[in-house]
Amino acid sequence: MNTPDRGMSDAFVQREGGLWTRREVVTAMGAGIVATACAKTEDRPAPSDSAAPAVAGVAAQSADDALKIRFYGASLYMVLPRNTDPNTRIVRVLMPRTQSARGFHPDTTCAVSHSPYLAIYSKHGQGAAFLRSHELQGREGLTLTGADSLANPDFGTLPDMKKTLSGTAQLRPDSGPGAFQLTTGIKVVGGTWSPIVVSNGTRWRIAKSLNGSAPELTPLVPGLEWSAGRTYADLGGTASGLPGRISTSDSPAVVIGHLPTSHPPAHWYDKLPPNQRGDADIDFKWLYTLFMPRAGANGNNPWLDELELDILLPAPRCVEAESTSPASQERATTVDSPTCFGGCWGC
Repeated sequence: MNTPDRGMSDAFVQREGGLWTRREVVTAMGAGIVATACAKTEDRPAPSDSAAPAVAGVAAQSADDALKIRFYGASLYMVLPRNTDPNTRIVRVLMPRTQSARGFHPDTTCAVSHSPYLAIYSKHGQGAAFLRSHELQGREGLTLTGADSLANPDFGTLPDMKKTLSGTAQLRPDSGPGAFQLTTGIKVVGGTWSPIVVSNGTRWRIAKSLNGSAPELTPLVPGLEWSAGRTYADLGGTASGLPGRISTSDSPAVVIGHLPTSHPPAHWYDKLPPNQRGDADIDFKWLYTLFMPRAGANGNNPWLDELELDILLPAPRCVEAESTSPASQERATTVDSPTCFGGCWGC
């Protein structure tokens, strides 16, 4: 998460004998090495539905055995209507084309370029080895398919852009004049979605949305976990160089992220200072490139009307930092380290 003054930020939680960062906790949970140390404060995927029904001819897998992919970064998760497919739910993951803004967001504030990746590690946890990655830049027609499931996706407190932009903007079409705003589109078919939840005493809000509200983002959801409902997922509509199938046997820990280009997959997870009150995730503003603003009553662009002293378009802001967070310490390098918020559309 980029802040106006200090770049990206993080938060710490107390544990016996020292400090866990919120990201260390989720990696330890994922590695199965923490059981009771996180009883009070933890960062983990929220409980999801039981294993999804199997597709024809394939035995259903338990939730623990299923392939899980963690999504991080400034991506928009668009829930398609139920009538799109009678057998399963579909979510489109849209990643804005950040290289076209020439260093500025739509409201003229400074921006950091992001790039989409699919990265694979030896595990979700500290000390995980980076195995390989695939750049997803410019690949709009990807389809990721798991077991059939009609379960509603659970996005937790992920910002609902339909509510935030109510009456002020509309989503750009997938093709036509607005297509240049989209660098990557992944249609995720079936499986189940659950939020990666942070409950560490830090509170965030969207800084006064365009329709006048200030949505609370507590508990914080920095990413989503998708369970395929089986040990593999098929990756279709791909160009050369991408695997046609991702499975737990050869891809133990999978991350899809739309993250700063200064942090490619092997180095996404650098040491960061803890969150401080007033920090804002300026990278969140990349999502606005996926929308077309509607002119106000006087013909003006409402996105250029000042909403706050130093923030034009609303972005998540830390309104309360955990009091035990030492400002002078940095966290240890971990695998699960989201650097910016995503949003949803009709979640």
